[in-house]
Amino acid sequence: MIKDKNIKVIIFDFIGVLGFKRQDYIANNIVDGVDALAGGVTNDFDFKKEVQEKFNLTDGEFESVLEKIADKYEPNLDLWKLLPEIKNKFKSVVIINNGTTLTLPYFNKKFNFQEFDDFICSAAVGISKPDSEIFRLCISKLGVEFENCLFMDDNLENVDAAEKLGMEVIFWKDRGQGMRDFLKFMHKIG
Repeated sequence: MIKDKNIKVIIFDFIGVLGFKRQDYIANNIVDGVDALAGGVTNDFDFKKEVQEKFNLTDGEFESVLEKIADKYEPNLDLWKLLPEIKNKFKSVVIINNGTTLTLPYFNKKFNFQEFDDFICSAAVGISKPDSEIFRLCISKLGVEFENCLFMDDNLENVDAAEKLGMEVIFWKDRGQGMRDFLKFMHKIG
């Protein structure tokens, strides 16, 4: 429930809000295993070492898996189409992502993160959601207060953490429900 219209910043989670697994994606044990490990990365060096040891991958094979992880996902086009309008209405649009920076070049080819004012990645800052420090880092960079932010994520623990800090939140239980709730928010603020 959105309490007021004083929102200046929209903070998006990446996978589960801005991107979703392709419906035609064919499961791959290595790609899916590495992708699962990537979700909580706070150190890229340790992540790469762990993955290469666990899956016995050369540097080239590791890079190939990273590219296949990005290929596993597609943009939530309904939301991406709204980005110009969103950028016009709000001071900043930002992504806070739990993951490795090593996949970002591959994801950026597909998603074009230049639309966003910032992309805060857990591996780059050494902190992952739901740790309140990643949210504090974000708002300090943006020069706003928690109550000026709307945070959207498909992980309830992350949403709860943001809400406890005073942010407005939308929990993306699934793609359809999350989009409906966000459209209601956009309608409410005019």
